[in-house]
Amino acid sequence: MPKLYAHASASISTLPDRHLQEKLDKLVGVWESSDYFDANCQKQIRKSNLTTIIANEQSIMAAEQQRIAVELQLEMEATLKGYEKQHLEYEKHILTKIAQLEAQVLQREREEAAEKQAIRGRLESFKTCPSNKFKIYICRAATRPDTTSPSPSLHRNATLKQ
Repeated sequence: MPKLYAHASASISTLPDRHLQEKLDKLVGVWESSDYFDANCQKQIRKSNLTTIIANEQSIMAAEQQRIAVELQLEMEATLKGYEKQHLEYEKHILTKIAQLEAQVLQREREEAAEKQAIRGRLESFKTCPSNKFKIYICRAATRPDTTSPSPSLHRNATLKQ
């Protein structure tokens, strides 16, 4: 109650009208005569400096705000550390995935290179065949399964090359 009285009195003291201050003093008189509050509270209202009451309340509020700010700071730092840990785990996971994919690409490139090399080797072996054997091979490959004669178009091409 002393805080309420101090704030009300401080607010009223800034006004030019003394009528409100008289009503406030009359209210305090009613509180004292009716024993609404204990003696310590009444003593603080009458004998304390109102600016001291307000200053004490403000210092208590500042200390409470400081305590809350420290708690929030600690909580935010803990949350941030959790996010950093989560980020590092995710980064490690992604780098592992990238390495796996790069290894797969490298393996496929090696397989393709080996396949190309094998094809080149086969082509080289065809190039070194004597021309007669190559023509016979083409002629036999063009033979239809139902007849023993070669296909007319391939046979014509093979005879033209002779």
